[in-house]
Amino acid sequence: YEAILNRIDQANPKKSLIESDYRKYEAGFRGEMSSDYPLSFLDEKKYYIFHELRLSDGKHVFQIDTFLLSEKFCVIGEIKNYSGTLIFDLPMNQLIRTFNGNEEALPNPITQVKRHVRQFQTWLKINKLPEIPIEPLAIISNDKAVIKVNAPNYEFYQIVSKNMDLPAKIAKLEANYKNSILSPRELKKLSRKLLVKQVPEEKNILQKYRLAEQEIIKG
Repeated sequence: YEAILNRIDQANPKKSLIESDYRKYEAGFRGEMSSDYPLSFLDEKKYYIFHELRLSDGKHVFQIDTFLLSEKFCVIGEIKNYSGTLIFDLPMNQLIRTFNGNEEALPNPITQVKRHVRQFQTWLKINKLPEIPIEPLAIISNDKAVIKVNAPNYEFYQIVSKNMDLPAKIAKLEANYKNSILSPRELKKLSRKLLVKQVPEEKNILQKYRLAEQEIIKG
């Protein structure tokens, strides 16, 4: 994005769209990076931590923002760097944001992370790996965001977390599991498989925005 924005004419009608997409991508990237700090308080001997896992369930490629793996359970984290006031409308299964006087619907991280859990369960079966308890977390990385909820339930408070609450949230999850599901050998096997089975992301930004080579300013 940064390269293309430096090499495209100011008058190009597609520049505003590229700038908008870049800001969204940059905000998401910052949100994922900000989760590194609270996760650094976890015991490195207990957890393998993965970022940006791209896997296939046989039909669709899915991306996990943050994945924690231990002998007892694993955590799938969907990170959103949303600002403003966030209202989770659970009966309608939607997320509404109010920001700078504007109201808009945003992708619901609860729905997304639940889907990723199902897809990861399928991935485990496809790769003939042992089943392991999976805990979903929808992480709001912007600590200034105000979170509200309509018709709150127990599941909502189990899944949704602010960034700085991650260590405490994971400690509570860990307390629910007394016995190890994976042996140290199985744990290493699964961690290696996660890396080997990565689906590379191939991006061609010219094709994405239908830009001709002639529209690029050369050095």
